[in-house]
Amino acid sequence: MEDKFSVIIPTLLRSIHLESLLDNLQQSCYVDEIILIDNTGSYRSSLSKVRVITRGENIFVNPAWNLGVREARNENLCICNDDINFNPDVFRFISLHIDKGIIGLDTSNYYLSHDVDFTIESIKERCWGWGCCFFIKKSNYKYIPEQMKIACGDDFLIKHIPAFVIKGLKISWTSISTTSFNNEFLKIQEEDLNYFKTL
Repeated sequence: MEDKFSVIIPTLLRSIHLESLLDNLQQSCYVDEIILIDNTGSYRSSLSKVRVITRGENIFVNPAWNLGVREARNENLCICNDDINFNPDVFRFISLHIDKGIIGLDTSNYYLSHDVDFTIESIKERCWGWGCCFFIKKSNYKYIPEQMKIACGDDFLIKHIPAFVIKGLKISWTSISTTSFNNEFLKIQEEDLNYFKTL
């Protein structure tokens, strides 16, 4: 399954895009499995590629990324928010470049009216929206400290892995980080940021 991807999606089932995203990924010949980390413990799916994993409580996004990577059966990974959607044809392009490091989204992706020619560029720090969907080899992934629950997981990865952005991919979205920007999670995000500064 050299070119096949495992797609990892943490969710609290608050996004209007989740079902269309899953349907889109289900139809892609490049997607072998979709690992849905259900932080509510209530989701059921009839889609053949969807594997639902729950711990019976909200383990939060960074630990969910780590769990999804451990569970993934493919070397090629996509870690994705539940509140966006995109053209799965991009997996073919990504598979040609994924050996370079970790590839996330460019801010411009959110404002395109349609896909244009895909390109990648090296970056030193993340831009807005970078961590909403990124691609990496399982063997290159660096497990995020479990103390960091919501924020700075993408910053941690960029700090340890050569990082890139993909340009030319249209992203459908309504409000990025629908769940994590909720007021109930702001204190955790502040604690995550303070911990990340110590690393």
